Amino acid sequence: MSRDSNTILLRQQYTGEPRQAAQAFYQARGLYFGLVPDATDPQQQLLEAVVMLSLARPRLPEPAETASRFGLRGVSPDVDQLVLWPDPDHLPQLLARILPTRTSAGIGGVAGLRVRPPAGRTDTLLLARPGNRAHLTVRARRRDLAAAEQWAKDTGLEPLWTARTAQADEHEAWRYLVEGMPPEERAVWSRALRRIALQPTGSRDWAERLPTRQELDGPKPQRIEARPVGPAGGPARGVIAVTTSRGQAGLGCTTAALALAAALAHTGTRVAFLGTGAEDPNGLAYLLRDDLPPAGVFTDLADDLPGCGALRAMTLPPDAARARDLLSQASRTHDTVVLDAGAVFQMRHLVEHADAVIALAPYQPAVWGHTEDTAQLLQFLDTRFAAYVEARTETEDFYDAEHPDVYFAEDRSNYADRWWAEFENAPHASDDWPRLPDESATAHLRAWRRDFINFLDREGRRRHPTTWSAVAAVWADRNRARNARGLQPDEDANDLSAYLGEHDIKSVRHLADPAPVTAWLLRQFDSLVETGPTLLLPRVPEDVDQHQLAEVREGLRAHGIPDIVTWPELDELRELPFIIAGVTSMSDEAAAAANHLALAAADCLAARKGATV
Repeated sequence: MSRDSNTILLRQQYTGEPRQAAQAFYQARGLYFGLVPDATDPQQQLLEAVVMLSLARPRLPEPAETASRFGLRGVSPDVDQLVLWPDPDHLPQLLARILPTRTSAGIGGVAGLRVRPPAGRTDTLLLARPGNRAHLTVRARRRDLAAAEQWAKDTGLEPLWTARTAQADEHEAWRYLVEGMPPEERAVWSRALRRIALQPTGSRDWAERLPTRQELDGPKPQRIEARPVGPAGGPARGVIAVTTSRGQAGLGCTTAALALAAALAHTGTRVAFLGTGAEDPNGLAYLLRDDLPPAGVFTDLADDLPGCGALRAMTLPPDAARARDLLSQASRTHDTVVLDAGAVFQMRHLVEHADAVIALAPYQPAVWGHTEDTAQLLQFLDTRFAAYVEARTETEDFYDAEHPDVYFAEDRSNYADRWWAEFENAPHASDDWPRLPDESATAHLRAWRRDFINFLDREGRRRHPTTWSAVAAVWADRNRARNARGLQPDEDANDLSAYLGEHDIKSVRHLADPAPVTAWLLRQFDSLVETGPTLLLPRVPEDVDQHQLAEVREGLRAHGIPDIVTWPELDELRELPFIIAGVTSMSDEAAAAANHLALAAADCLAARKGATV
């Protein structure tokens, strides 16, 4: 048996996955990230830990004794990705144990987890908590999901995963579980799921204790450690150009290029980083400062890299022909060249000589959806109630009769649209906004609050179906308490937890349809789209919903864009082009972002290599 075959078999001893899946991983990754890589992204690690804990300590009826490995045949761990291979005989039960249900003992499964079949796939289910980047893939079909729902109902459980948004008790259950699980325990449970084949047959010990290090080390722990070996199909060689979708500046090309180069070098790859030496927005001139060598001369950016790994930098001259020659030379002496092509006035003219392209495009939150925020809605009602009290006082003084309507009832729909539109247009109170009269001297305010909220109730439920019930339940008491303290709507707004209680829904994300999101992203490109670039959205301040992202990814692939990667908003990444030490000493979250981009780029190079063979 060949060494590669032995290595693939060893991975299977840890994961239990089909041989074809183990071989595909080794062909693509080698041992650069380890034969059975751990999750590095903190969110991914947490999700996997909670899934494993839900399997080991279920609140559902005990599984049949024949359900080895908690109903899993195996798993396929990759870098911050995980595929679950269910035991076909226990598939409905497995799904019902992972997905959230309401039981007599509380929430079972992973609170807030939702499932959706990805576009273009019939054998896969995507599991993610809405608004979070962490996700799992399950080899199952839509009909298996229906069978799991029926099994749960037959067992006396209430499936919660069919609801679009998480319930209030799901939020509470998730928070309670996360707060009670230290980071070191998350790492252990995540590793236990990724090495599920090591679970002792028939053992129920994990229901009472953590898996031990000896249990998870497996038969040959030294042989599965990360080292610069492979991939079995050979390294993905070539030139990767990093630019922007339209040649615009200021999106972070140098940051992305440096992080990408560092991530590749840490896998044992010999990487050349090429950029401009001019002091335009940033670049090597800022990073190296006084140590900047002349154009065409290499300098080392990092030491002590694994194996044959190297990260060397060189600036390119303004002369286009000379720059092309230096790019060609670098590609012959290195495994991978990362070209910081930048904006249209930098090195973007060299993109046509690249084997793969990373294109940065702006992230616009409103394109992807909008957030229904409880605090914002409460503040809006406070401001509008102050105006309501002022107007009602003047009207009743004039007509000497009660006028409780918030807006004109005879043309309710028109006035309703105009009134509620203010929530989007001007949610904050201005300095000259009306103030409520003194609470202790105005007895009728209690009744007027009741009139106000009752009048708005029907439209509020229609326009804010997720948060309105919580808002309507607490608004009057909160408004009265704040007025007694003399607070304006925009003052000391961080008091929600004191009022929401069982209605603890602070914000809900409403997602845009994937088709217009895809169309908007495609409009961000000039002719660069013809190169089939991998799309990078940098500086994303919030996690993009994985179900939405999967459908957008499929839509982009139909137009020749192979992948889309999102990057978090991190000061550490923003400062990368200015602090050379940051190139080799990233935090776990920054390193995870860099690895995601490196894997996408390497996959693109490998695909193009395969297409030319």
